[in-house]
Amino acid sequence: MQSVVNVLLPPLCPGCRAQLTVQGSLCGSCWQEIRFIDEPLCAVTGLPFAHNHGVGAVDPSALAHPPPWRQARSVMVYTPLVQRLVGRFKYSGRHECVRAFGRWMARAGHDLLSDADYIVPVPLYVRRLRQRGFNQAVELARVISRESGVELAVDMLERIRPTRSQIGLSVAARHRNMVGAFAPSLGAEARIKGSAFVLVDDVLTSGATLASATRALQRAGAGRVDVLTLARVARGEG
Repeated sequence: MQSVVNVLLPPLCPGCRAQLTVQGSLCGSCWQEIRFIDEPLCAVTGLPFAHNHGVGAVDPSALAHPPPWRQARSVMVYTPLVQRLVGRFKYSGRHECVRAFGRWMARAGHDLLSDADYIVPVPLYVRRLRQRGFNQAVELARVISRESGVELAVDMLERIRPTRSQIGLSVAARHRNMVGAFAPSLGAEARIKGSAFVLVDDVLTSGATLASATRALQRAGAGRVDVLTLARVARGEG
């Protein structure tokens, strides 16, 4: 079966397109370029610290402008290489790394998942979902759910209106663009009330999309909302 897969979908590195021997991996050169996020990091934003400030340290940006979620965690910094990895997964349908991505996310978000009730992937608007054919957040969340044992809830939240692309918008404009973009799915309020959620998406940039989704769950009575992404923009990375 694997040989058939390799013929239909040649094992190429999703970062640089170098030939590989097996699907779902990176070449050695690309692997060395990945900047995984680990301690020390901000307890709230998940941003990596250059120096260890102690357990529970919070970045000044989170003190000045607290996000609506409790904690965020990400696997890696959103470098140009990671942008290519995510882009080929998201827009070219190259899913061979999704299992590895999801496993990495489950490890990075272990503390968030340990007492969560539901994993909720950030939904796409129905028209965009039809165009793309899949929701990358759902694909990642499926793997995370299998790895963690936390229930996957794809029917908890809906994207109720289309939004323009966030590319090229300022941070303030991104947040305005996402106001009111999400709402609880019909009949989901009873499950939402008092429950602990881990919102899953591919990349955390300005945080506008995840903030809007978080607030939609909070308005419905969510007890706690955390955020888990594959990658995030860090200082100096865009």
